[in-house]
Amino acid sequence: MHITIDPAVKAACPILVLGILEADVVNSVDAVALGAELDACAEAVKRDMAIEDIARLPAVQALRRAYRALGKDPTRYRGSQEALIRRILRGLGLYHINSVVDLMNSCRSRAASRSAFTIATASRATT
Repeated sequence: MHITIDPAVKAACPILVLGILEADVVNSVDAVALGAELDACAEAVKRDMAIEDIARLPAVQALRRAYRALGKDPTRYRGSQEALIRRILRGLGLYHINSVVDLMNSCRSRAASRSAFTIATASRATT
């Protein structure tokens, strides 16, 4: 797999770091333990954060700066981590999709910003 970053993105986000994890997984819609972990993460976010705290998260600040540098309004186009935390704090709960999506949502609800793509999606987005 060959991944390239658009020169405009490199210029706007010079410290951008990409990490790739490739794994063979058995995807399931009935991952009970993972669903419980996701619910626990959501409860921790509700307990430990308020809407006003989102803007102070370093990963959210960095993504907002990147969006502005690329000419996008970060209040109109929110990153996945920010959108997920806002959803939790508004009391809308989390969707339980399948084990891969639920695992990434569990990670997104924590401090570092992460996005997940399947190889097919990443291939379309990075060529």
